[in-house]
Amino acid sequence: MAVDCVSMEDDSRKVFVSGIPRLWKDTQLSNFMSRTFGEDAVEESFVKLDDESGVNKGYGFVTFKDEETKVAAVEKKSYKKGRNKIKIREIDRNMGELGRGRDVGICYLWQQHMCPHKHKCKFLHEGEGGCVEKKNADKKG
Repeated sequence: MAVDCVSMEDDSRKVFVSGIPRLWKDTQLSNFMSRTFGEDAVEESFVKLDDESGVNKGYGFVTFKDEETKVAAVEKKSYKKGRNKIKIREIDRNMGELGRGRDVGICYLWQQHMCPHKHKCKFLHEGEGGCVEKKNADKKG
């Protein structure tokens, strides 16, 4: 079942999905996951849309009905749909009260080493857990 927005609650059954085809909305993501994992596998799905253009940003979230299905999805990691490689990852819940970087303006996707916006991103690409910090640490060592 698709929903209009992502619930703000963390749920251990929720996963981050990237590589979503640009024409997909919530319903198409939910249908793909249901075909892949079983008719009643998905509780809710959400595809992130650009606020200005309304075009999907290529990522979203899926909450599975049970932990077992979520684990199976994460273990396989990626699925092919046409030219797209749809990747499923666990959501990093170890960011504490920083809200996974959002509250301080740090790009969540950058922290996951997946931000497609690079220098055009409206969030910061610096700080703990990101690529720049890792590259700087590599240069020191």
